[in-house]
Amino acid sequence: MRRAAIYGGSTLVLAAAGWSALWFTGRGELAERLDLERERLLAQGIEVEHQPPLIGGFPFGYEVELREIALSDRASGLTAQLPVVTATTDLGDVERVLYRLPPTFFVELPGADAAEGADPVRVEFETEEMVVEQRFAEARPAAMAVRAKSALAVHAAEGQALNAAIELGQIDATLDLPMAAQGAETALRLAVGSVDYLVTGETETGAPTRLEGGAQRLGLTATTDQRTPAAVLAVLAGAPGGGRLAATLQAEGTRIEGAVGAADIPQSGRLSLSSGATGGVFRIEGGQLSLSSSSENNRLELVPGDPSIRLQGAAVIDRIETVYRSPLMPAEAMDELALRIAMGKITPDAGLWRAIDPEEALVRAPGEVILDLLGTARMLADEETGLPMGAELGNLTLRSADLSLLGASAELRGDLEFLQPANRPVGRLTLTLTRSMELVGELVRAGLLDISAAQLATAIAANYTQPGATPQTLVSDLEFRDGTIWVNGEEGWSFGPPAP
Repeated sequence: MRRAAIYGGSTLVLAAAGWSALWFTGRGELAERLDLERERLLAQGIEVEHQPPLIGGFPFGYEVELREIALSDRASGLTAQLPVVTATTDLGDVERVLYRLPPTFFVELPGADAAEGADPVRVEFETEEMVVEQRFAEARPAAMAVRAKSALAVHAAEGQALNAAIELGQIDATLDLPMAAQGAETALRLAVGSVDYLVTGETETGAPTRLEGGAQRLGLTATTDQRTPAAVLAVLAGAPGGGRLAATLQAEGTRIEGAVGAADIPQSGRLSLSSGATGGVFRIEGGQLSLSSSSENNRLELVPGDPSIRLQGAAVIDRIETVYRSPLMPAEAMDELALRIAMGKITPDAGLWRAIDPEEALVRAPGEVILDLLGTARMLADEETGLPMGAELGNLTLRSADLSLLGASAELRGDLEFLQPANRPVGRLTLTLTRSMELVGELVRAGLLDISAAQLATAIAANYTQPGATPQTLVSDLEFRDGTIWVNGEEGWSFGPPAP
């Protein structure tokens, strides 16, 4: 029995010694990894300084405490200071590291006039339970995750400078980094339970400004073939060499509210915009930028500070859609240019109808706005930097430019080509107005348009339109040539010297 106890005790001592040796070996590897990570960041232009690390956590893992951390990014001029960051990892899985961020820290960004010695913009952060998880593969970062119960960023300034605050709740983000230089993608996934923001300041006249808003259940996914923030910014700037970047954003609801009109907030009016389901897709590939977005159940409300002001209430826009495509990188050949904006079923609420049309003199038909154009363009390059600087237009087809409101409508159609180097338009557009003069009379009877304005509208219609093929229709034929707009065959306005 005694011999068994001796053997057992010896085994435990040897195991403990082996475990200690393993722990101290891993401790050295962890210290080397910290140095390698700092060197990797330095190669990207990011400098990291801190006090000598304190490594503990024996016997089942490692806990590294880094104090007085200072970071600086040479490319952006951004700096940050954190009092302490604690990193932990398990002895059995040293490829996974957890970083616990402090509850408070700050970041400074260069001011708008940094070259002239302007003070940097300081942003204070307050976080609750913020943890960053980093996973390594072959001694290189392979994935990162950020989770937090909340994060608040505040910029406070004096005088007329803007003050801003934004708070994110229930943050869950992951970032996957490719191991191969080609063919792999960096992928970001972000989910935020709530976003709230507030911006205040003063105008040059001393009047206060205020803007606040937020969103619920925000989701973002993004992929790119670039590995560093600087490379992503180069893609966004249209730098030579190109790259690929795609992002999708969705939210279940958004809101924006601002104070307008008076010298102090209590006397100001309130303008607010809210929407239901909202989403968008952003993509850069092959030197082409494409963007699309949509939002439903949009509500625009105006509440004047002065109760005697007649115009108050809300307008509801059932759906807003936007599509945009254009070249992003400088090129010799023309590329596609497209823009479509559609706002459907624009309807005043009962309160706004009572305010603007108590006698029901207006046609209460929903409104609609559609702009749809297709053409070609190419970006020009700056001779020194090679970055985009201006654009040349090739041709433009106005497929739809429609506005309908209160039972009246306006439609604009046509084709234009653009002569270079001045982007001078040549071509024809046709404007068709339906029930326009009838609407002018209805607005006068409703008290929304005075007689002098109505007379001016009538004179413009008489001089620049002709009767259309159907009743209540007016038409204008607009021709662009020799630096002049010709209206129904008559010389109208000049917009520059004739083309050579």
